[in-house]
Amino acid sequence: MSNIATKRLSGALALGLLLASSGASAARSIHYGGVSDPDVIACDRLAWRGEASAANRCFGDLLATGPAPARAEAAWALGDRQTANRWFRDALDARSDNLELKTRWAELFASTHQDADAIALFDEVLADDPNNAFAIVG
Repeated sequence: MSNIATKRLSGALALGLLLASSGASAARSIHYGGVSDPDVIACDRLAWRGEASAANRCFGDLLATGPAPARAEAAWALGDRQTANRWFRDALDARSDNLELKTRWAELFASTHQDADAIALFDEVLADDPNNAFAIVG
C-alpha cells in the first residue's frame, strides 16, 4: 500500500472514530424526508455535517422550548428514547390523525426493537394511506 493510501486510510479511520465518539446526535440516522419540521431539520443537518456540539445545543433548545413533535425528535436525537416516546405520545394525543407523527413514532419503536409496537403504528398509517412510502419501508 502506498504512503498516500495509508494516510488516507488512517484519516478515514480517525474520522470514523471521531464521529462515533462525538455525541448522541452524531449517531442519528438520516431520515430522508420523514421529518418536515424545519427546526428539527436544521439541527439534523448540523449533526450530519459532524458538528456534534452545535447539533446537541440545537436539539437541547428544541427539547426545552419546541412543540411536542419537535421535542420528541430532539429527545430521540439526544439519545433519550423514553422521553422521545412520551413526547410522541403527547403529540399524537393532540393530533391523532397525523400520519407523519405516527410513522416517526413507529420508527422510534423499530429502532429500539419494539417490533410489535412499530408494526401496529405502521399498520395504522397504511390503513389511512396505503401508499405511504415511509410506512411501507418501515
